[in-house]
Amino acid sequence: MSQVAFIRRCRILDLSLTEIRELQSYQDDPRQPCTAVNAMLDDHISHVRSQITALQALEQQLVSLRASCNEGREINACGILTGISEESKQQLYRASSGRKD
Repeated sequence: MSQVAFIRRCRILDLSLTEIRELQSYQDDPRQPCTAVNAMLDDHISHVRSQITALQALEQQLVSLRASCNEGREINACGILTGISEESKQQLYRASSGRKD
């Protein structure tokens, strides 16, 4: 596999440039054990799982917002805009009071 193809494949896997450089350095010493490569990929998998969890939470928020507004309403009664505004107010309150929940 050419280096360009290798880098392209790594980017598709969402590996950082630092991780790609590290993998390339491992390729330069093919007799060493795969332990470091496995650890790197395990860390990356953990990161991806965290991203998936965050995206699933985001999806639930969006689905909940969407369910708050039915067709036929006027903008002043839009549950989506109201929900976003209420969440913004809650975040401002938490930020000003030092709360983290």
